[in-house]
Amino acid sequence: MTGAAGMGAPAADLPAEALAGEGLAARRALRNARIRGFAFLGVAAVAFYFATRAFDVPASFLFWLNEQGGDAFTIETSVGVLWALAGVSSAVVGGLHLWRGAAFRWRPWLIVMLVPWIAALLATLLAGRPANLTGVFAGSLELSTPIALGALAGILSERSGMFNIALEGKMVLGACAASIAASVGFLVTGNGVAGSLIGIVVAMLVAGLVGLLLAWLGIRHKVDQIIAGTVINIGAFGITNFLFLRILSRNSQFNTPPTIEPLRVPILADIPVIGPILFEAKPYVYVTYILVIVLTYLLFRTRWGLRLRASGEKPAAAGTVPAAPTTTPSRLRSGASAS
Repeated sequence: MTGAAGMGAPAADLPAEALAGEGLAARRALRNARIRGFAFLGVAAVAFYFATRAFDVPASFLFWLNEQGGDAFTIETSVGVLWALAGVSSAVVGGLHLWRGAAFRWRPWLIVMLVPWIAALLATLLAGRPANLTGVFAGSLELSTPIALGALAGILSERSGMFNIALEGKMVLGACAASIAASVGFLVTGNGVAGSLIGIVVAMLVAGLVGLLLAWLGIRHKVDQIIAGTVINIGAFGITNFLFLRILSRNSQFNTPPTIEPLRVPILADIPVIGPILFEAKPYVYVTYILVIVLTYLLFRTRWGLRLRASGEKPAAAGTVPAAPTTTPSRLRSGASAS
């Protein structure tokens, strides 16, 4: 009986230890929630201070309704009102954080807080001048497209189990190859669309080969992924700088690719406010829309995505699955996306 009791004593102690651990985690979560709540209230106080000094400064935001340069919808207010809205939203988030404690899901509420803050900062910087938000949003989408494509390439690499630090090198080499190929294609064919398509295909091939080089170094020869990616980045910048200084700057005909004009989607572009922002863009912006949706579905809603994620998280277990995707094809897809 004594032995049985002795054997049962540690088991009886486990629930108490677990409860103690949970209590400590709960106290830390509550403390962190209170810190964040007071921080949000402090941010609200700063916004109210700015509001008291800017009620006499006008703020004007303009949206094109049907097309850029056409009829406009204008919002007139003052910078002080925008700062006051920023302060109210920050105070609401902080108050809810203090009231709900650790149970409050504060991250989604950041959107509620950030929108008036961004508007107030923009109006303050413009200092009374009108802001064409249609141009701002449309330009932001266009300029962020290369970053989005690089992020998609990084997701493919990371999910397949390889840290792809060579994204910059892939993008630089792909851009250089695309510029040269598109320029040559335009000179040969005289067609801007054909030249652009040739440049895109060549960029995907070059960036895909760089991805295969990274996979060959990391998988076949077990080179550290950070070192291999850094070497590829340095080499890419060196090669492109050499080509530009020695060849392209002296032969500008090989560095003059055809321009890509915006493409207006007939029905969707007629949607008020949203249409001119989302559907009067260049074709590669639409390709990015499609890639984001398709890759999200493939990664998280298909067997291929499940096997790809499994091969990255547990390569040994993924090796037991028939036709499991390997890391090397994912490097090729990642490079093509980064181009």
